[in-house]
Amino acid sequence: MKKNLSNLCLAGLIALAAVVATGCGSDDADFINNVPSTNLSEYVIIPNAGVAANVQGALVIKGVNTVDGTSSIVNNTFASANTANPVAVRSHPKINVFYALNQGTGQLTSYSVGSNGAIAELNSVACPVPAVAASNALVDSAYLIVHPAGGAVYAGIPGLLRQFNVASDGRLTASGFPDVNVGAGGWDGDFSHGGGQLHVPFGSAVRTYTVASTYQLTSPVDSALPAGSVVTDVDVRVGQASLFAAGAANADADGRIWSFSVADGVLSAAPTSVVSLTGSPLGTGDIHPNGQYYVGARNTNSVFAFTSDNETGTLTGIGTSLITGANAIFTQVDPLAAFVVSTQGTGNNNIDARSLDQNGIITGSTSDNQGLNVPKSFDFVQFINGGYVTRT
Repeated sequence: MKKNLSNLCLAGLIALAAVVATGCGSDDADFINNVPSTNLSEYVIIPNAGVAANVQGALVIKGVNTVDGTSSIVNNTFASANTANPVAVRSHPKINVFYALNQGTGQLTSYSVGSNGAIAELNSVACPVPAVAASNALVDSAYLIVHPAGGAVYAGIPGLLRQFNVASDGRLTASGFPDVNVGAGGWDGDFSHGGGQLHVPFGSAVRTYTVASTYQLTSPVDSALPAGSVVTDVDVRVGQASLFAAGAANADADGRIWSFSVADGVLSAAPTSVVSLTGSPLGTGDIHPNGQYYVGARNTNSVFAFTSDNETGTLTGIGTSLITGANAIFTQVDPLAAFVVSTQGTGNNNIDARSLDQNGIITGSTSDNQGLNVPKSFDFVQFINGGYVTRT
């Protein structure tokens, strides 16, 4: 059922400035000044994966209440022949288009999204997707990364990443370049050096690819971590001087965050610092424009918060948030930088929003499961006065 966004209590958030960050896979930010909040619409697009091979999921769009982070369904009916059990969504940085990796069909699909939350399918291309496990539970691991210039999308399963070119209207075509190897166990990567390097998890390492003018990934270089560790997510700090690799130290038992310094896309020879989290293997994280880093646990609904030093990458804990739920596998800062949002994958059908104060400390939380069935890796879009908010 569609709901008019004017019913979602958007008044009251933006007094002087709103920070529009690019979410997962970004290292830059835009600033939009003096925009009345009543003219701002923020949506979260959630891949509703379903739970079994014979249960078709759908794409769910929710309007975000920008005062308290709660969300209400705008469009939860969109499914098509190519939209079955979607497991990851990413927005285009320049135009009102997003992409979904569909486990049920083996397709990567482009969609337009309107200022009223309406979705229209543009086109689909064949893509490697996660397999259905013997238990019929959908695996969580999937890559979907959009270049910050908007000219390419990289998608696939851990072990294999395929490049797709993006037309001016957002439609996808296969690049024809060979698939690249991204190891096992990872979920998300990030760019540095103005999009000139892509950093991805690569087993017990962070792998860096050079991005050519054609967006082809070339010249892989590995930054090794201790044997037995598994990197699940990579995030580059705003300002591009440090990188955080999150994951686990030993067979998914103990969480680790390895910090690297970054210079012109080149990582330091070894981590500059390490954070250890006993019993809390980590999922994906995201970085606030002010430098705070948030990462969720895979076995509890904990989200860990840190400040970061931009020169050394050293992380200092500023709190942990634990609310009712199974886990916080997929975690992202919303484009207003006002909330940390997480979904829980297989195990609990919630989307959680944790409020941030001016210092980035988590102050409270809300949880919602309306219309959700195994929500996975999500993304945001925004409209101001009906126009799409571009992100760089």
